[in-house]
Amino acid sequence: MILFSSAIYTLLIIFACASKTTEQKDTDGDGSRISISVDPRIELFSAIHRLAETGQYDENELPGYIADVEAYFGPYRDHEAVQLAIQLRETHNLDGNSPMALAVYLTDPPALEGRASLNPPPEDLDPRWTSDVIPAFLEAARKFAVETNFNRFFEAHRSLYGQAVFNLQTILKGKDILPWFKEYFGYQPDDYAIILGLQNGSCNYGSSVTLEDGKREFQSILGASQPDITGAPQYPAEWYIPTIVHEFCHSYVNPLVDQYREMLRESGELMFPSHKEKLSQSGYNYWHVMMYEYLTRACVVRYIYANEGSIAASRRMKWDERYGFPAIEGLVDLLNDYENQRDKYPHLEAFMPVIAEYFNQSAKTKF
Repeated sequence: MILFSSAIYTLLIIFACASKTTEQKDTDGDGSRISISVDPRIELFSAIHRLAETGQYDENELPGYIADVEAYFGPYRDHEAVQLAIQLRETHNLDGNSPMALAVYLTDPPALEGRASLNPPPEDLDPRWTSDVIPAFLEAARKFAVETNFNRFFEAHRSLYGQAVFNLQTILKGKDILPWFKEYFGYQPDDYAIILGLQNGSCNYGSSVTLEDGKREFQSILGASQPDITGAPQYPAEWYIPTIVHEFCHSYVNPLVDQYREMLRESGELMFPSHKEKLSQSGYNYWHVMMYEYLTRACVVRYIYANEGSIAASRRMKWDERYGFPAIEGLVDLLNDYENQRDKYPHLEAFMPVIAEYFNQSAKTKF
């Protein structure tokens, strides 16, 4: 577990954790922290959905590790958990980020108990997971974990996982990303977690968990690619630091878009058809998901502007436009107005009506 603070950088390394890799710790004045791990829940759910071929879980960016996954779990392609995952993709569109969103709400396999009540499903759990679906899938996933002896596979790869964590720690050492989140959005959760999904290739996800005692966790779930000589993924700073920020921003932004969905609906439904072809290639299949991405990406550009300057921010905007988010510059400029009026808008939620009005006025011309 690694924690970054604006004041002191202290390391405490703990080996042989029961469910995760080595940990590094620090605390800041607010007690918020960032952990880094390879997580058995994520690897289990990724393996099930890789076998089910439900999309976004079938890349082969770490050939050595993926070969081990296929050799070990391949004989279980007909397992009920895999077949149910196939079925639920058809009936409930359960693909993309949804397996990861449920995984972080659970204890480690094979128990896979809810860390908070899942009936009814928590508000920050992907809404595709409904009360009738969750128990059936968890029962099947528990059987898969037991019958495949999943934990034996996980333990056998602990050194690889440790190297992956170390590789990411190396690029983050000395980076101070937490203060920006609190300043920009007006609050922090109790914990931030970076989880390395070694089967997930180019796919990255943001999620959040709200526990029974009210504590909140935000997760940035990173894919893995570019293996080093040990077979562990590498994490180039110029790509992965903005990606980490992007996925954490989703935990702030998505609830705001949901809260103001009706104010955003008209512009979103007007904009989406012209964006759909390119956005669908990345799994963004609904207008509100497009809105999640537009606002998240604009926030990331503001982060880059604050930390790396205008040239890097401009480069990032051009990249976003190329990947299906034209005219994002106007939204980025609007957020500059937010930053300059924090006495009037103490947090981004207070600025959401302005953002909604901007989309309503601009949907026909700018987007």
